[in-house]
Parts: sequence; structure tokens; C-alpha cells
Amino acid sequence: KTSDSILKKLDINQKDVLVINMFLDIYAIDKKTWLECDKKYNFSWCGIHFHDVKSRIEIINSLKNNIFLIFLIKDLTDKYDIKKNHYLSEFTYIKKNEKQNILEKKIKNYSRERKIIFMGGAIGKRKNLSNWSKIIDQIDNDKYYFIQIGKVFFSDLDFEDKLAFKKILKHHPKNIFIHNRFIKREKDFNSLINMSDAIYAVYKNFKSSSNMISKSLSFKIPILVSQRGQMELDVKKYENGEIVAEDDVTNSIRLLEKITNNKNKYKFDYQKINNIFESRIKDIFSDY
Repeated sequence: KTSDSILKKLDINQKDVLVINMFLDIYAIDKKTWLECDKKYNFSWCGIHFHDVKSRIEIINSLKNNIFLIFLIKDLTDKYDIKKNHYLSEFTYIKKNEKQNILEKKIKNYSRERKIIFMGGAIGKRKNLSNWSKIIDQIDNDKYYFIQIGKVFFSDLDFEDKLAFKKILKHHPKNIFIHNRFIKREKDFNSLINMSDAIYAVYKNFKSSSNMISKSLSFKIPILVSQRGQMELDVKKYENGEIVAEDDVTNSIRLLEKITNNKNKYKFDYQKINNIFESRIKDIFSDY
């Protein structure tokens, strides 16, 4: 109903218009409703689908007005009808503040020259708070300081993650700063990454790409990611970090120590990912 209202206001029911839907994963898996919308509106459209949800993807692929889908997981272009699907690595806004803001100064003061490990964004079940909490408990508190930036969607967390987050809040270890809300300006968010020594992105059951890859490359901050997903392939391609099993606390600690102490051993070719992204955009939209 919300989409219907927006489309009416935009008055885009035309054949010579291409609409891009940026987040198809939030839509219901209801073939009847999709078919009704496809019949009602006469414009062509494409959209980005983050995760592998076969039932929704196949419904969308069957619609006459859907020109193509864009996946953030390369393997999905082979799994589904390749003529109507494209792969695009996730990209991001990279501007940052010229001067430190209040939040940055506060974190810098709390960290007391310790290495800063960043984890942020929308924090739900995929962010792997249970592993994150164990690392914070077991790592050397005199050497490392963790910052958790972004709203926690508590109802979305699994049981282990809920216990882990409650534990963090209750004991409030001296080596973590929690900002449990969204950062309004992307520049401020980027500046927090830029002041860090490593990005923690050991996500749970996460097969998609992430803009943390391009942020890592842009700000020259090494990243730790989980195995068996697009992020593993990206890190192997760009050589900007390390890879670990999502539940391996011991090796997560070892590799965080490695990337924070050996930053010069990693590559941060932001221009490479930028050129690939621009080339893919041109290829995808050249016929439309």
C-alpha cells in the first residue's frame, strides 16, 4: 500500500520510464499481490536483491514489467535466469569529516591509545554479536578498544546474540564504546571508521556483499570477514584483510592482532573497486 501511494504521487505510469527499487528484500512473498501490481502499472523497473530468497526472486523474474534484478552475490546470477539478472559489487559514500567531531573526540579519549576495532551499521542477527562479545571478553583490554556504532534491533537477534548484548550492557567492559542509534550523517559514520585500526565484519550466515569492503579500501583500514560468502571472495580479490570462520573466537582474536599490527602488508586499491563498479553500472544500464 505504501509503494502504491508513492507511485501515484510520482505519476510514473509510463512506458519510457525505468524505476529502480533499491531494497527488494523487505517485500512480502505474495505472488498474487505482485501480479496485481505488475498488471496495474505500465512502467519498466529493476531492483536490487541482497539475499538468496528463491521464492521471491522467482516471482519477480516472472513479471512482465521487471526488466532485470541486480544481485550483490555473484553466484546468484548463475543460479537464476542470467538474461534478467546482473551482479554488482556493493559500493559506498566515502566522504569524511575534515575535523574531529564530539563523538570522535570522546572515543579517542576513551581508547587511550589502544587499537580501535570498529563494528557498525544496522545491528541485527547477521552482525554476530555473540562472537563479538566473546572477543571483547577474551582479548587484551590494555591493547584493544572496540566501538559498536549503530542501532541494535533487539527483536531481530537470535537467542545467543540477545544474551551477548545483555552481557555487554550489564558488565560494560572498559574496552567497548556503544552508540546504540544510527549516525545521521554518513560523513560522521565514515570518520569513525577512518579513526579505527580495523573493521570487524565477521557476519553470521551472511552471503552477500557489503559496503564495508569499499570503506576498508577507501580509508585504508584492514578488515576481518567471515568465510563462505561474497565478502570472502572480495577480500581475496582486493587483499585488504583476513578471513575467519564466523564462530572461531580464537582465530578472530589472532587475526585482529595480525591486521592491526601489520597494516602495511595489505593492499587498499580503492580505484580498482571504483573502476569495476563504474564499468558494471555502464554494462547493466547501457541497453535501457
